[in-house]
Amino acid sequence: MLNFISQLEKSFAEFITEAYQNQTLCNKSKAIVLLTFALSEENPELVKEGLMKAKQEGLTNEEIAQIEAMVIALKGRKIVQLLTTGTSTNPGSNERTNKSSCCCQ
Repeated sequence: MLNFISQLEKSFAEFITEAYQNQTLCNKSKAIVLLTFALSEENPELVKEGLMKAKQEGLTNEEIAQIEAMVIALKGRKIVQLLTTGTSTNPGSNERTNKSSCCCQ
């Protein structure tokens, strides 16, 4: 079992390296992805890293503010849908998933 865990850690480390070093996205796009994820996860340390990378890659305060606003809007939309209809949609899609609470039935 320990050998399996060790191999899993090694494989995941290789995946992370490939994900970050792949040149399909430019560094500015990677910074946007990092900042967006950090904000959506509400992770202060990752937000700090994301903001630093965003600034290093030349994002303006206005661009950063728009990213923040989009994350807030998407999270807020999901919360409103959950509260009003008992369903949620995945951000950016029209697909609905029933998530009814058993306490409200």
